[in-house]
Amino acid sequence: MYSNKTRHLVFFYFIIALFATIFIPRQATAAPNLTSVMVNGEEIAFPDTKPQIINDRVFVPVRGVFDAMGFDVDWDPSTSTASLTRGANEIIIRRGVEYIAVNGTQVEGDASPQIINNRFMIPLRLVSEAAGASER
Repeated sequence: MYSNKTRHLVFFYFIIALFATIFIPRQATAAPNLTSVMVNGEEIAFPDTKPQIINDRVFVPVRGVFDAMGFDVDWDPSTSTASLTRGANEIIIRRGVEYIAVNGTQVEGDASPQIINNRFMIPLRLVSEAAGASER
């Protein structure tokens, strides 16, 4: 039905297509942002910088989350430190450090807070541990 030359040519193109799909790097495409954050059953609106997943960690803007939880948020740009207070509770968060201070006690995290799009972002798990909230 088909000559040997035709079969070899089809096989050759098949092998090239197979290698192209496996070994040629493709442009990574970002998944749609499906992360939302709720405080007391209400979703928090983040007008400029949305929660982001970085290295399997959900990062959220400090001001948006802690404002919604009733904390006063102060930012010191000279030390890249956020000071959060609510009543007698005080939380200190520093950029690039994997722990925070909650009422003077160090709470360890697994990722460092960082600045993304001019917003101070913190891992959501660290927020929940610092403020005694739960994450789902």
